[in-house]
Amino acid sequence: RRALEIRPTDPPATIDLLGALVAAGMRDQALSAARSSSKFIQVQANPEFLELWLSLEQELGDRDMVRDRRERITIADPRNRANWGALADNYMRGGDFDKARTAIDKVRELGEDLYSVNLDANWHWGKKDPAKARQAFEDFIAKQQNNDDKFASSVRFAQFLFGRDDQPGALAVLE
Repeated sequence: RRALEIRPTDPPATIDLLGALVAAGMRDQALSAARSSSKFIQVQANPEFLELWLSLEQELGDRDMVRDRRERITIADPRNRANWGALADNYMRGGDFDKARTAIDKVRELGEDLYSVNLDANWHWGKKDPAKARQAFEDFIAKQQNNDDKFASSVRFAQFLFGRDDQPGALAVLE
């Protein structure tokens, strides 16, 4: 913190501080520090800082600002898959499932993996269609060629179900 008082425009020091605060469970303080630092740091020139700040804002702060920023990023960098995914999450949390679907489709267009399947399943679950959420994972797992990939995908599927209080479903996936 002292280093940032002396050099508030130092992105690596800021990122280190934010990471330490997050790791210590001091997310509110991390958000406050990110907001303060955003006044001094060239945010667009520091994507690591920007992503950390937007993630904290998404979780604890101004989701409308996050949505607006992420929408602008999609225009400037339409192949930024992580941003499309974070934007989809923002839309889902805000209940805008039509826009979320568009963002998820863009993520999947840029690459299909567990990340995109998880977003897709979250979307279906949020739309109150758990059968289609399960189907998204099952279809993906069926395409896996290698047993290690199938295993990793099945574990992620079980975690998804467990996180939604479907313990019997999670156990069935693991059997």
